[in-house]
Amino acid sequence: MAADEDTRLLYAEIKRRRTHRAGFTGLPVPERLLDALVAEASTEGAHLTPVRSEPAVRVLAAITCAAQEVQSQNRLLSLELIRWARSPGSPRTDGVPAEGYPCVPRRTRPHFAQRDYTHGHPWGNDTGQFFSTSTGVVAVLTTKGDSRQDWIATGQALQRVLLHASAHGLSAAFHTQALELSHLREFLRQELCSQEHLQMIMRLGITFDDTEGVRRPVTDMLEEL
Repeated sequence: MAADEDTRLLYAEIKRRRTHRAGFTGLPVPERLLDALVAEASTEGAHLTPVRSEPAVRVLAAITCAAQEVQSQNRLLSLELIRWARSPGSPRTDGVPAEGYPCVPRRTRPHFAQRDYTHGHPWGNDTGQFFSTSTGVVAVLTTKGDSRQDWIATGQALQRVLLHASAHGLSAAFHTQALELSHLREFLRQELCSQEHLQMIMRLGITFDDTEGVRRPVTDMLEEL
């Protein structure tokens, strides 16, 4: 069966899509596009919910910052982050490239903490970051259950959302710090997510950043049985 137009559109974005790690421009995200992203997630059995309540956004931002502060004191996590950060000109085909995050992060309001990939190095990207201080649209991806099947559904839903967003000029920033601390994740499930299990916190917005993504070759990801 031949792929339909929508599938071909998403496929074309696989190599182009990249994670954003800074603020966004002040350009508004069209409501019709947000509705389309919600529908894309629903197709896979997950729920994408734009957070409209300002107090709820502030809570998500504060918990993200708190989780980041706690994790920054964890030596093993810090070492893993250092290993994952690529130096400028590195020939590695994985990790976070130096141009993939701002050299001097600008605070958004409310502020969502970012991973510290620089670790004191003069690395990073300063192109277009100075004026990109908008938080963008905060959204959460949730599922009713929290089984392995739900995790797979989450991954498939996230893929649909990100590729569809990329195809329409929208970028996404992820904030998983609180999800890695079980008690904070449970608090958010009970207080903000209508008892659904929180799988991803993200910000969506428009940016003029034109950095390139990094993808491992398919041969590195497959195992022959």
